Amino acid sequence: MVHKCTYPLQAKLEIVQGCNHDCFFCGVTHKKDKKYKFMEIETLKEIVSKLPERTKRLDFELHGEPLLNKNVLMFIEYARKEKPLLQITIISNVKMIKNIDQINDLFNAGLNNLYADLYTEKIKDNFLQIIKERSKDIKVIDIYKGDDSPWGYKGSKNKKIFLSDETIITNRSLRKSRQLNNFGGNLPYAIWSKYIDAHLNDFPVMRKCIEPFKSLTIDYQGNIFLCCMDLYKSLIMGNVYNDTIENIWNNELFMKIRYVLNQGRRDLVPTCYFCDRITYRVGLYGYFGRKYSLSEIEEISKRTNLSEYVKQLFEMREQWYTLT
Repeated sequence: MVHKCTYPLQAKLEIVQGCNHDCFFCGVTHKKDKKYKFMEIETLKEIVSKLPERTKRLDFELHGEPLLNKNVLMFIEYARKEKPLLQITIISNVKMIKNIDQINDLFNAGLNNLYADLYTEKIKDNFLQIIKERSKDIKVIDIYKGDDSPWGYKGSKNKKIFLSDETIITNRSLRKSRQLNNFGGNLPYAIWSKYIDAHLNDFPVMRKCIEPFKSLTIDYQGNIFLCCMDLYKSLIMGNVYNDTIENIWNNELFMKIRYVLNQGRRDLVPTCYFCDRITYRVGLYGYFGRKYSLSEIEEISKRTNLSEYVKQLFEMREQWYTLT
C-alpha cells in the first residue's frame, strides 16, 4: 500500500485559463499573462476516459471562468454520458449568465451543482432575478445557511444552485466559505495580508496539507500539476496524453510530496513554502508509503519552476513580511 487514497476523490479541471472578473484578492488577477486559454474537447475526452472509476467528483474551476469556454455544454454532456456516476460542478462568477435558458441548458446537459460566486451587488441582483424563473427540480441553497454544500459527493442526480455572497466580506472568514489564500505565495503580500489568520505569523507554515492526497488538478493542456494553489503550475507531475492518471497520481514525485506534507514540512517543497492554505480532516489521509531521506527530497526543488515573485520571496525570506 502506498497511501490510504490511491486514487483522487475529485478532479478539478481548468477548462479556461483566465477570468472576466478582476477580484483584487485573486491570484489570477495578478498574473502577467492575461490571455484566455481554452481546453479543447479532445483534451476533455482524454481526461474523462482516464478518470479512475472511484473518482466521483468532476469540478470545472481552478484559474479561470469556466463559462467562457464555448464548449462547456459539450463537456458536461460528454462527461455525463461516459461517466454516469460523476457529480459535476461548475464554480462560476455567473457574469456570463443572462437568462434562465442558459441555466436550464447546463442542468439539462447533466450538471449537478452550479456554485455562484456573487462578487458585486449588480451581479447578485441580476442572478437572483434570473433564478426566480427556474424549474422546481433545481434547488437554491445559501452556502452560509444550513449544512448542504457541493464539496462532498451527493450523487449524480441532484440539481442545485449554491449562492456564495462575496459582497459580504465577513463571509470569507467562515469555514464554509472557500477561504482566501495566497496561491502558493504568488498573491502579493499587500493584498492578502489583511485576511491572514493570527496563527500564520511565521513562515513556512509548518502544517500538514492533504490537497495532493485527494484532489487531482488538470490544466487546459492536460497537465497534472501539484494542486489548485499552484497558480503558475510550478510542479508538473505529468500529462494525460502521455500516461494514465493512476500512474501519474502514484508517481515518485507525488509520493515524495505527500510524504513531506504529511509531516508538515512545507519548507521542503518550494511551491508550498509560502503557501498559507489550511486543509481540514488531515487525519483521514495518512501516508503509508516508503520514507524518503532529505537527499532524495532534493529532487522536488530541481523539478520546481518558481514564479519571479516567489523567487524574490525566497531571496528576502527574513524580511518578506515588509513586502508591499
